[in-house]
Amino acid sequence: MGIFQAYREAIIQDLSTYREQNILPDLKQDPQPLYRSFPFPGLPLDTTQFHAHQAVGRGGHAVIHGPPGTGKSTILTALITTALANQKKILMVCEKKAALDVIAHRLTEMGLEATFAQVQDASTDRRAIVSKARNLQESLPTLPVSEKIWDAVLMAQWQQLCEKWNQYLSALNQPLWNQHNLEDLLLQWVESNAPIKGDLEAPQTSFRRHDTDPYLNGWKKAMDNPETLEHWLNHFHGDRPMTLHLFEFLAKNTVSPNILQDAGTFKNYISEHQTTAQQKTTEWGRLLEVAEELSQHQASHEIRMTRSWMYRTIFRIFSPSYRKYLACMGRLKWYMSVFQPAPAPPRIHLSDFRNEVAQIVHQLQRKSQEWDKLNAPDDVLQSRLWLYQHWTAWGLTGAQSQLSKFTEHQPDAQVGGISAPIRSQQNIRQFILSNLIEEQSNVLGHLFNPGDIQQATTTLEAAAKECLARIVHHHRTEAKTEIERADKAYGFRRLYNLRGQAGQTRNSLHVIASTDLPLFMAIFPVVLATPETASILFHGVRQTFDLVLFDEASQMRVEDSMAAMIKGKTIVVAGDQHQMPPSQWFESSHFNHLPEPNAPDPTDEALNSESLLEYCVEHPSFSDNFLIPPSQKT
Repeated sequence: MGIFQAYREAIIQDLSTYREQNILPDLKQDPQPLYRSFPFPGLPLDTTQFHAHQAVGRGGHAVIHGPPGTGKSTILTALITTALANQKKILMVCEKKAALDVIAHRLTEMGLEATFAQVQDASTDRRAIVSKARNLQESLPTLPVSEKIWDAVLMAQWQQLCEKWNQYLSALNQPLWNQHNLEDLLLQWVESNAPIKGDLEAPQTSFRRHDTDPYLNGWKKAMDNPETLEHWLNHFHGDRPMTLHLFEFLAKNTVSPNILQDAGTFKNYISEHQTTAQQKTTEWGRLLEVAEELSQHQASHEIRMTRSWMYRTIFRIFSPSYRKYLACMGRLKWYMSVFQPAPAPPRIHLSDFRNEVAQIVHQLQRKSQEWDKLNAPDDVLQSRLWLYQHWTAWGLTGAQSQLSKFTEHQPDAQVGGISAPIRSQQNIRQFILSNLIEEQSNVLGHLFNPGDIQQATTTLEAAAKECLARIVHHHRTEAKTEIERADKAYGFRRLYNLRGQAGQTRNSLHVIASTDLPLFMAIFPVVLATPETASILFHGVRQTFDLVLFDEASQMRVEDSMAAMIKGKTIVVAGDQHQMPPSQWFESSHFNHLPEPNAPDPTDEALNSESLLEYCVEHPSFSDNFLIPPSQKT
C-alpha cells in the first residue's frame, strides 16, 4: 500500500522542512487590505459575489461555499484579477484538474494567459511552462515600459458611490419597528395581506403616500403591547359609538386630566356644563324671540322713517305699533346689556342679527345634546375614561377618524372566523407597516436612485477594462525588469532551458523556481497547482504569496493543504459542504493504528475535520463566511 502514500511525499517533506524551521500553520493574523489602490474586478459580478469580493479585499481569511453553479469560480477569478491589478502574487490550489482548467480558461478568455502557470504535474507540464516564459521574453518590447498614469476620476466616482451605497445599506438594515428592518417589514406586510380564509379577499393597501402620518408613532406605541391593545379593543368594541363620541368631544374641548381620573368627578363636571348650557340656551332663546318680534315691526318702521318730520312726530305720539316697536327695542337692549359677553349690536339689518342669534341658539342646543350623550352610569363612564387614558397615553388624541376606520366592524361580527378586535389589530398593523415601508422607501430612493445605479454600472464597466489594462501593464513591467536582471546575472535562457546543453541537464520546475523565485513569480504572478506540485515548486517558502486560494475544498484533506497555507498571507477557501468528503479508500487501515513518535493529539481539531472546507468553516480565524445561494447564477 506504500505506492498510494508516495504521491504525498512532496507535501510530507515540505511540512518536515517547516517543522525543522519551527514554522507551524498559524491562521491568526491582523487583517491587511488586499486591494490598496484598485478595488475593482476584471469581470462583472452579481450582488452576492461582489459583496464577497469586496470583503476579501478588506483583509482576513474567508470561506466561500455554495452548491455547484452558483458562481464560486467567478468569485475566485475576480479575486485573482483584482489582486493582479494591485501587483499581488496568487497561488491557487486544487486537487481537481477540471477546477484549475476552469480558472485557466477564464483568465485566457480575458487575455491574461501570459500571467499564470498551470502545473498539474511538475514533470509533464515543465515544457509548457518554460516555453511560455521564453515566449514572454521574446514578446517584451525592447524599449522600457513607460509608467502609466491611471484614471483618478474613476476612483473618486467610485468612492462617492460607495459612500452613498453604505448610507443606503445602513438605512436598509436600520431597525424600524421592534428591531425589524425594511426587508422584515415587507415580509410581514405580504403575510398580513394574504387571504385569511379561502373566500376572503386580501385588503388593497397602497404605498403611494407623501407625508409621514402624524399618528404613526402613537399606533406603534399601542402595538408594542399587543395584549393591552387587544384588551383595549375588546372594551372599545363593546361600547364603540359612545366611546368615539367621548373621544371626539374631548378632542374639541379642553378638560383637566384630574377630572378625567374618576367617573363621579367627570359626571359632576358634565352636570355643571349641562346646567350652564341649558341656561344659555334659554337666555339666547328669549333674545331670539325678541329679535323675531322686533323684525315684524322693522319693515313698517323703516318706511315711516322716510316720511316728513311732521308725519313721524305725529306717528310717534299716537301710533300703538310704534310704542310696541320701542318696547321690543328696549327689551332687546336690556337682554344685550345683561349677557356676558354681550352679542354685537344690530348695526346691520335686523334680519341678519336675528339669523346670527338663531345660529347661536342652534349651536347651544347641539352642545347641550352632546353633554347629554356623555352622561352614563358610573361603571360605563369609568370604562370609557379608562379607554381614553390609554388613548392619550399612546399620543393618539385626534386620531378618531383612523380609529373609526380600523374598527368599522360590528362589535360581535365574525369575519372569516376572525373577531372584530383581532381584525382591528390586523388593520392597525397593516397601517403601520404600510407607512413605515413607504417612509423608508422614500428615504432609500433619495440615498441611491436609479441614476446612481446607472452611474455605478458605467463605472464598473470602465473599471473592469482598466483592471485588465493594469494587469497587463504591471506584468510586463515587472517581468521585463526581472528578466533583464536575470539575463545579466546568469543568463535567463540557461535557467529556463528547453533541453540540456553539453554536460547539463534540463532544469526541473523545482530548480527553476527555487533558483530565482522573484523571477519566476514576476513571470507567473498566478500559479495554478495541486497541493503536491505547490510543495514541489515552492518547497519551504513562507508567506510568499499575498493570496492563496483553495477550490473544491470539500474534496481536500486538511493535512494536504497545510503546507500551501503556510505559503500565503491571506487564505480564501471555496467549496460545497454537501459534497462527499475526501475518500480514504486507498489508505492502509493497518498502519494507521501504529503509534508514531511525537504523533499529534488525535483530538486535534484539524485531524478530526473531514475536509478543509469543514475545518475552515468552523475555524474562528475565517471571520468572513459567504454562502452563495442557489438563485445567484453567474
